[in-house]
Amino acid sequence: MSIFRSWLLIVGLATALAVADTALNPRARTVVLAGGPPDEITLLAARTHRGPLLWIDARTDAEFSRDHIPEALPLNADHWDAQVAQVLRSWQPGCRIIVYCSQSGCGASRNAADRLRRDYRLPDVWVLRGGWAAWEKAVVR
Repeated sequence: MSIFRSWLLIVGLATALAVADTALNPRARTVVLAGGPPDEITLLAARTHRGPLLWIDARTDAEFSRDHIPEALPLNADHWDAQVAQVLRSWQPGCRIIVYCSQSGCGASRNAADRLRRDYRLPDVWVLRGGWAAWEKAVVR
């Protein structure tokens, strides 16, 4: 077999495996369909998720008090230690966690999501693309 044919075989096999992984991996499918960072999820993808969801509001206490996604739990950097206990009590295996803050440029949701993954080893943690602004826009329509 020539080097060119060997190379084509390897590239073809690698491509087939990548396509199979994307087709079978739910996280990869969400990323491919939605675009953006691999830990972001669109509001549409979140709303159509069939399993249990736990919404986490990473905004300030004042913003959470004014309004929030129904059944969301507050979890912000100012009161992390007090608030994370309720989040951990509410989480159950197989539950998808979606963290949001004010809008896409807000880093509070990404920081909270990273801490939940790193410090508490929670496996299915996502950041809502567009944050609270995306939710408000969808609800107004």
